[in-house]
Amino acid sequence: MGNYIDSTLLTERMTESRLDSLCKVSGTAKTALLESVITRAESLIDGYAATRYQTPLPSNDLTEEWALAIAEYELYKRGAGAEVPPKIKQSYDGTIALLKDLSAGILTIPSDPKPEPLNSSGSSITVKSSDALMNDENMHGF
Repeated sequence: MGNYIDSTLLTERMTESRLDSLCKVSGTAKTALLESVITRAESLIDGYAATRYQTPLPSNDLTEEWALAIAEYELYKRGAGAEVPPKIKQSYDGTIALLKDLSAGILTIPSDPKPEPLNSSGSSITVKSSDALMNDENMHGF
């Protein structure tokens, strides 16, 4: 399903009963909802990461935790009363702060293989051209 997590991992983290109470649907509707939430969580990660890296990133513990924290927050946000528990909100806020650090180049992804940089030659460009037509030597006298 996802690049970083799947519905099984999300269910293990949140428990089946908590997911059922937040989703309020079952069967294929629940599966579709979980896929949608996971896709949105992973898209948010990729959106921040795309400023520095080719996406999707290699899956590792960090990207997995980010995706789980975002997906869990999204599920609570859509629950009854839209009251997100402080613990879940803090986890989400911490994840967004880390993603901002990733985007700014302050945080790097610890994985093997290393994620490919967006531009392997850095953020500068190289322009090749012929010799200058006007320089000190051929402009003498003007």
